[in-house]
Parts: sequence; structure tokens; C-alpha cells
Amino acid sequence: MKKLRHAIRTRYPRLWKFAKRSRNKLYRVVKMVNIYLRLSEITRAIQFNARIDLVERDGFLLFCYVGDHFYKNIIPHKNKRKTYRDFKEITLPEYVSSLKTPGDYINNWCSPKNADLYLLAHLLKYMEKLTVIDVGCLYGFTTLSYARFMRRLGAENRIICLDPGRGAELALYNFENNGYDNIEFYPYAAGNYDGYLPIHAEPGENENNRIVNPQQYDFSVSRIKKGVSLDRFLDEINCDSDLFIKMDTQGAEPEVFEGLENTNKARKIAGILEFFPQGYRKRIKPEEFLDMLLDQFDLFELGARRNKLVKLEHGASEQLVENIYLGEFSWTDLLFISSKIPEKERLIEGLTK
Repeated sequence: MKKLRHAIRTRYPRLWKFAKRSRNKLYRVVKMVNIYLRLSEITRAIQFNARIDLVERDGFLLFCYVGDHFYKNIIPHKNKRKTYRDFKEITLPEYVSSLKTPGDYINNWCSPKNADLYLLAHLLKYMEKLTVIDVGCLYGFTTLSYARFMRRLGAENRIICLDPGRGAELALYNFENNGYDNIEFYPYAAGNYDGYLPIHAEPGENENNRIVNPQQYDFSVSRIKKGVSLDRFLDEINCDSDLFIKMDTQGAEPEVFEGLENTNKARKIAGILEFFPQGYRKRIKPEEFLDMLLDQFDLFELGARRNKLVKLEHGASEQLVENIYLGEFSWTDLLFISSKIPEKERLIEGLTK
């Protein structure tokens, strides 16, 4: 290699000088890019959970952090920077304003986008005791949607949500400001362990706080929070009813179901979860987790955009996981329905018609 460099330097001195100048310029560019990336990380860390805005989404006014993925990529620009005066101008979505009974929704509003509400309406109609649990509520938007839906139907069922992240610290303000201070909030991390755990996150990604898959980025942050298994947690808060569960834990869904094992055997359970294969594969094969769910529940895939509703059968696990790996999004939403749900065949017929 030294002989080659010497030959080029002596035979083609102009080419050698040009290559050397280009190399130095490239080094400077790479150095500037590294400095820019480092400054971006520092800026994210400084601004992390420092700036709060009031935004509107689907008829709710919500506090959320400005640097967050939820704020930047989900909330339209026209719905940002709201003030207290805007509370008077919020209008309800049509599917909410027209509701009076669960039957109204069951008869008129089945679509992949609102399939979880269709499932909830069925459970409210046919089950005497039902508690709604939101595992991973973030700013509380989904929890509020369920609470408003039930209020319009005249249901006074118990609503509980859990989330250990910083973003969820704003959820209580959002509940009270929108008139739903009956929602019970617990800053706990659901899983298979009762005790204290490190919660991992990255600045500007409050939706990505988790008890699994710790990252080694320089800008990652961690906190200590209480972890609970739902079996023990439900006993501690004296909740003995059947359950509608929404679950979004950034890859900890297998642990949540493990901590829900006894409750699942004793009660009727249904709900919606985020299926995130990449978040499972270091601990369990995604196909195995999906097969476990298929052994216990009827499953329907809704897609990441809630644009389809497909019943999953045994043997489809590998294909679904492969489709997610090759697709645009790294997750999909799944409805899960216990075989013990009353009028289950009527429910499935309504979902698939």
C-alpha cells in the first residue's frame, strides 16, 4: 500500500494533491455533521418535557409536550396553540353526537377505524360488570375517547389507565379539563413483575417509554418507576369485573399478558393491542406470541392505519410477522376477543359483515 501511494505521489503529483485536498474537505464535512448531530441531541435533551402546548384532537383539548412525536407528527398544525377560549368552540365528532344507546353504534358505526368502539359497545350491551383499562395511556387521548363514548351511552363503568412515562403526567390535567375527573390514573408500568423498574425513553419520544429493550444511545434517559402485574394490581384496587383492555406498551405486551394470566382464566376479557414484532424478538419469537394469543382469543388485524379488518387463523402467524417486517410500519393493531364473551358469534358477524 505504501509503494502504491508513493508511485501515485511521484507519477501523478497533481492528482495526489487533489485527492489529499478532497480528503481533508470530506473530513471537515463529516466533523461538522457529527457536531450538528451532537448539538441536536443536546437540544432535544434540554427541551425534553420543557415546552407544553394546548392542542385539539377529535373534540378534546390536550396538554402535550412540543418536542414530542405525538405533537409534531399526529396533531395537525391548525389544531395547535389553542387557548382556554377554544373550549367553547369544540364540536363533537358525528359518531359521538348521534349516540344514545349501544345499539345505535352497533347498528350504524362498524368500521376498521372504530372497531374498538364497536367491540366496547357490544360489551356494554351484553355484560353487566365491565371495567375499561388503558395500559399505556400517554396523554390520555384514547382513555378520554372511551370515557366520552360511554358517557354518551349512559354507561357509568369504571375507567382505569396506567402509564409510567413523563407524558402521562399531563394526563390528569387533560382528564379534568375535559370534564372526566372520574378516570383513575396510576403512574405504574404494567408487566409481569411487582416492584420497581427502570423505564427507558428518548427525548422527544414520550410515546416510546418502556420496561423492555433498553437503548444505548447517548441521549437515552431512564427513570425508576413502580412495576405491577395486572393480576395483583386489580386485586389491590378491588376490581373484580370483566375487562375491556387497550394495550400499547412499546414491546412489553408479552409481559403484560403473563402478568394477566390468572385474570384471563377467571374473567371475560377483550380489547385492542399494538402488535410490535421488533420489540419482542430479543425475548420471544413474535410468531410464538401470536400463536399464544390465537390459542386464547379470536384475533382481528386492523392494520397500523386502521384500514382493514381481517380475522386471523392458526397458521397465519409467520405470514403476518413477515408482512409487518416488509411493510411501511413496524406494528399493527389487533382486536382480541375471549371465547367467553357473551353473544360472541353475533359480535364476530357484526365485525366481519
